[in-house]
Amino acid sequence: MLTVVKSHYLYFFPHYLTIKNLYLLYVPQFDPNGRQCLTIEGYRKIGKIVHDLAKQHSDGRLVIVQEGGYHVTYSAYCLHAFLESVLSLASLPPLPDPIVYYPEDEP
Repeated sequence: MLTVVKSHYLYFFPHYLTIKNLYLLYVPQFDPNGRQCLTIEGYRKIGKIVHDLAKQHSDGRLVIVQEGGYHVTYSAYCLHAFLESVLSLASLPPLPDPIVYYPEDEP
């Protein structure tokens, strides 16, 4: 998937990268709409991909449009994790995920 997205992105020789950042989730592990099962660590990885694409191909220029977020408190954690990576804040300790829980992890 990343290869497809990156090839389409590079096709246009972008001057900047625009990201529509949408957190339509309740708790990502139990998201009834999209069933994304995306944790805070997943948002960190997406942020790193976005950061690297912007840095390599558009001189670091990036526009982020934030919208959505059904589960307001957890969406804030996801946004924080995304921005940790986009802004290269790896030197700081990462914000812990308060809801990393999967029912199948129970004994």
